[in-house]
Formats: sequence, C-alpha cells, structure tokens
Amino acid sequence: MPATTYNKLKTKSRQVWIRSSQLTTWGLNVAEVPYPTDEGANELAAYLDVQPEAILCSDQDWEYIYPKLEQLPIFLDLYRTKPLSDQAKRVVGCFIFQALEYHLKDAGEPTLVLDSLKMLHADYRIHQPEFEYWSCLDCDDSELGPEETHFAITKYVRPFLGAIDGIQIAWRTL
Repeated sequence: MPATTYNKLKTKSRQVWIRSSQLTTWGLNVAEVPYPTDEGANELAAYLDVQPEAILCSDQDWEYIYPKLEQLPIFLDLYRTKPLSDQAKRVVGCFIFQALEYHLKDAGEPTLVLDSLKMLHADYRIHQPEFEYWSCLDCDDSELGPEETHFAITKYVRPFLGAIDGIQIAWRTL
C-alpha cells in the first residue's frame, strides 16, 4: 500500500493532521516537485561536467551527500544563470541548502545565507519541502533545546516560511 501524506496544521490553539488533497481543496500550496529526481540530477551532472553516478550515489540521501562547501559558488551560479528545469532546480536547491549549512558551521557570513534563501524562496513552489525540512518546525525544543534539535541554518530558514492565513504547515508521511 502506498504511503499517505498527511499535513500537520498548527494554529495558535491546536494542531490537526489532514491529507494533502484537502490542502489543495482549500487552495493552500502543496509543493509541485516534492522530491529530488534522477532526471534533475542527470541534468545537473551535464552542467557540472560529472557522471550522473557521481551525484546519484547509492545512498538514499544523495542530495545531501553530494554537495560540499567549496561547491556553493558553483551551485549558486548554476541556479542564477542556467535555464534549469523545475526538477534540476529542486536538486540544486537541495545542494544549496546543504552547502549553506556547511557554510554556517564554518563560521560563514549570514548575508550569503539570507541572499541565497531569498533566491530559492522566489521558487517556493519548487523548494517548499526543503524550507520545511530545514526549518525543523516539527522538532520539540522543550526537551532538548534549539542547539540539539536544529540545524545551523534553521534560524535563517524559519522566517521565510511565515504563515498561510495564520497556519504553519509541517509534513509527515505515514
């Protein structure tokens, strides 16, 4: 049986779980490219002049394993200057988020992070899952504290999520 995606809606007073199809019925945004695809990785491999296998390693989290800090300028340039498909934008967006995380852990300048997030947020319909993942909205800060439940980039990502009519959305698949 295929997994069903439910969405946790948080308001100031309560939270509920509903199906993605209901969000669409209500007119709320649901990501148009929910997962990084092999097609997007293959397109980027051509631009990066690497074999697709270099990106699509055997690990299920290849989109977070491939990027390195020193590649961040290359990824940003690709995103800004190349005519990428939505699938390729989704993949390079994952690369940019991960490289920005490394950038911050290496005491990098927050201005680069904010400028990069603004660029990705312009294509929010593509990068919605990444904004939600890196925001750690589903983490319980009360038990561990932000330094143990968040990424370095979390405090920069959260303001970009904002709210849709006072509702913040976090995703989970059952």
